[in-house]
Amino acid sequence: MFSSQACSGLHSHQKLSPCRWSASASSLAGQRGSSLLDPSVQKPLQLLSYKKAHPKRHLVCAIISTLLFFATGIVAVFHAAKSLYCERNGYYEQALIHSRRSLSWSLATYVIALFVYLTLGLILFIRSIDHH
Repeated sequence: MFSSQACSGLHSHQKLSPCRWSASASSLAGQRGSSLLDPSVQKPLQLLSYKKAHPKRHLVCAIISTLLFFATGIVAVFHAAKSLYCERNGYYEQALIHSRRSLSWSLATYVIALFVYLTLGLILFIRSIDHH
């Protein structure tokens, strides 16, 4: 209950809509609506938040995970692309959320692919031993 009240205090909607924010809360890069991201004009504390405002892109990691296991890898690519889209449009908080989701889905894909391929390899190895 507390988390829904905290969320409603920051946003006009209880659910976060992708790449849309209310104009009342402050963002990582300053006040809402300000497009001032020039690091030379900002204070030292704002410089730290400027570096955090641009999340790491995990698109390559997501594409590799898609090649390993398509079903969950495509979700990682979706979140990586959504992160890039949100960052280009100035929604850095949503970009950070999608970037983290992309990394999580990529790591989950690696674990699933490792389990599936090791299981298949073990089954094929056991079958080849049984036939001899």
